[in-house]
Amino acid sequence: MFDKCGPQFDKYLELLLKWNKTYNLTSITDAPKIRELHFEDSLKAEPYIPKGAGVLDIGCGAGFPGLPLKIVRPDLTMTLLDSIGKKCNFCDAVIRELALKGIKAVHGRAEDERIISSLGKFDAVVSRATFSIARLVTMALPYLAADGKIISLKGDDVKDELKDANNVILKGGLKVERHPYRLPAEGRSRTVVVLIKN
Repeated sequence: MFDKCGPQFDKYLELLLKWNKTYNLTSITDAPKIRELHFEDSLKAEPYIPKGAGVLDIGCGAGFPGLPLKIVRPDLTMTLLDSIGKKCNFCDAVIRELALKGIKAVHGRAEDERIISSLGKFDAVVSRATFSIARLVTMALPYLAADGKIISLKGDDVKDELKDANNVILKGGLKVERHPYRLPAEGRSRTVVVLIKN
């Protein structure tokens, strides 16, 4: 899947390195590491997203995980949300250069009532290590469709985070799944946390 979309990821990488010189979008500047630690890591969320889903990426930064997911899954309708304008401008540039359809970048805060009402509901809300699980659940619930999922890409030890988030998870009526995975460059486990509305 990743290899099939190689030219698009090549262009994304080129743009990321170019913009990074001015806007400091990522601390990782080695191309192979960007491919693994940003692109491939983002795609670990893909198996848990339903076909044709509407997806919201909260705190997308330089487009992770939303842009890689959209590249490999054209069936998804993707909204990238970030509170920092320069990051949204970068995502807009990638969207234009890759001629991606069914995706937009929105500048705003997830907690803003105007953003909540304008964006509506989504089948899945994704985020990549940007927020604690408790905060992500709190922010994501207003956007979640009746049978929606929250998908968070986290480090290896999520037990404490899930414990801290227990009250908001129960209040939201969410079922928790943990799916461990490894990235060779890191050599340690990471976790896809999937929270499903019952």
